Amino acid sequence: MSHTRKEKESVIEQELKFEDRIILVSSVQADSAMNYLTSDPSQSELVMEIFEKGLDPSAAVIERTESFLRKDGTIAAHLHFKNEQYTDTFVDRPHMHWTWNGLVQANSGGDWELATIAYLEPLSEFSGIYSCAPYDTMTIGHHKLSAKSIILVPEAIADKLRQRMTRYEGTILSYNPETSTLREAVATILKEAYPDAFVLINKNDTEINKLVVSDGKKKFDIKTCTENDYNQNCGYFNSYYVAASESKKVKLLDSPHTVRLKEYHEYTQGRHVGLHQGSPTDIEKCDKFKKLKNVSENPDREIPANMNVLAGLSGKKKIHQLLSVITYKKYVDLTDSRRYCKATGTHDYAEYLVKKALIADLRSIHVQSGSSTPLTMTLLKDMIEDNFDTLLDSLRVLSDSQTPTSLMDYRKTLMRAYEKVLPLKLETVVAHPKAVKMSGSKHGFWNRHGNKVMLGVGAVVIGSLITAAFMSKKQ
Repeated sequence: MSHTRKEKESVIEQELKFEDRIILVSSVQADSAMNYLTSDPSQSELVMEIFEKGLDPSAAVIERTESFLRKDGTIAAHLHFKNEQYTDTFVDRPHMHWTWNGLVQANSGGDWELATIAYLEPLSEFSGIYSCAPYDTMTIGHHKLSAKSIILVPEAIADKLRQRMTRYEGTILSYNPETSTLREAVATILKEAYPDAFVLINKNDTEINKLVVSDGKKKFDIKTCTENDYNQNCGYFNSYYVAASESKKVKLLDSPHTVRLKEYHEYTQGRHVGLHQGSPTDIEKCDKFKKLKNVSENPDREIPANMNVLAGLSGKKKIHQLLSVITYKKYVDLTDSRRYCKATGTHDYAEYLVKKALIADLRSIHVQSGSSTPLTMTLLKDMIEDNFDTLLDSLRVLSDSQTPTSLMDYRKTLMRAYEKVLPLKLETVVAHPKAVKMSGSKHGFWNRHGNKVMLGVGAVVIGSLITAAFMSKKQ
């Protein structure tokens, strides 16, 4: 995070916190709602109805599903890491995106001018604030909307939504989309319900929330963008100011991450300021994490197909390419307290990721063991939760040293956790991962007998391990 050397200005009265002056706004875009519905097979009938009747997907997903917006006001429930840890799912985008004190402007990733639904929630009510920029604040994990929150919806669905959301503590407000855009409705609500919220302006003293830079279909008004110093590709104004009074403005930020306001600088300590792209949580395009996603979502098919990047019981591995080793390095990055405080949610997400990698390695052991017992969510949870610290420490050693011996030790640790729940078969083979030099000739000894020798070594190793485990149980 960058900041100036000169003393930063302050614009906040003593009785108010910085977090109380920031109202986070997130809108429900029709395309995003449709993507959510089509990803859930149980919503196939609703998807067909939307197509046949021309319904608004964002209204349908809010009004008629429980998972997208729950009765108690919980949003992004699929980002509840503890609840989803042992399911056949994988979260590679762990956050929701919000803007400050107004509706987001269009960028290369999307356009929200035609959206009809928005959530408004004070920054002070959130845990898990990972990235904190006015053009894109990312909250990690699920969130239960507070009593200070507002859900803004079209008049047509407001009453039904109030009847459904029986445990929601906030307020559901409505507007008429025929006479007002969502941007205009949000601006009105901010002034009425959150009078102490900052008014953000650009270098021209134009109120940012009132600026429309696109048509709702990603067709930009280039003249408006240029005149207002708006970067339509990245989605930010190059400078943000707070209107302190009619005649005074105080600089808040030089985009993407140069913080100018004193209170803002203090709040961002231990947090990311900037774009999602290239940040530590930006993993969805990484090939290795794509593989971890595949083995997590489709284990029956993908675990056997990806044994080369899983620990397994046996076989030589390129340790630096193991999914668990790669994930552990990301774990270290996300739990670095010098960069990210626990209030960011990165620590929770890091634990979620490394446990997903451990699950994949335990499943690879299960496949090679030949066990016919289904490896259920409950069994996996018992294997990992009761042994997590030991497994993590063994993975740390493997990641740091990347030696054949540390791989064998890591496998032993996995097997001990596995055997506490499911006994391994006596004939299971664990070959030492140390590389064996092969003869260049196809008639050489190792090419003709190497597999048998390694099987023999493996049988001795596993026999010793199982005997030791059996004796320890008796003691």
